[in-house]
Amino acid sequence: MTQAEVYTIGRGIKMGALAGHIAAWSIFALILLVDAYTRLPTGTFYSVIGVTFGLTGPSAMWLGFILHIITGTVIGALFGYLTSMIKRFYITKPQKALALSIITGFVTWLVLFLPITMFVIQPSLEKISATLGQPILVEMLPKVLAGSVGMHLLYGGMLGFMYWLAVAPSGYEYTRTIEPGT
Repeated sequence: MTQAEVYTIGRGIKMGALAGHIAAWSIFALILLVDAYTRLPTGTFYSVIGVTFGLTGPSAMWLGFILHIITGTVIGALFGYLTSMIKRFYITKPQKALALSIITGFVTWLVLFLPITMFVIQPSLEKISATLGQPILVEMLPKVLAGSVGMHLLYGGMLGFMYWLAVAPSGYEYTRTIEPGT
């Protein structure tokens, strides 16, 4: 890479996907800690997602985990795309990366997590709890909703930090170009 390499939209998408993937993994560790803290079996929160798709046992947990990692990666790619396409969102300082990514985390909670929880998970929570043998899940919903805001803000912060490390310190010119196949 030269000191004045042009930053492409394709590179923004790739680096955003990488940053989102890393951020999703970092939140994975926190979710496992929450499982341990609440004395739930490891992977319970991921299993809730899998059970909504009709799975049980380890396959429910794995599906929830895989969907978590894929979602985090896609959100990161979208972040990279938007910060590469929209001049106002160009990442020129670490503070801007952090601010925009924390907003991204909150918007993700508001647009994705909250509706899925309220309209898909919550109506079936008693059945899900029975399937998982964890009746305490029904009582935990308000705490999960409150804690999930923080988790999404942390995801956003990690997304912005990793994105900044991936793209900004490289000495890129902030000339955005669209190159086929990038």
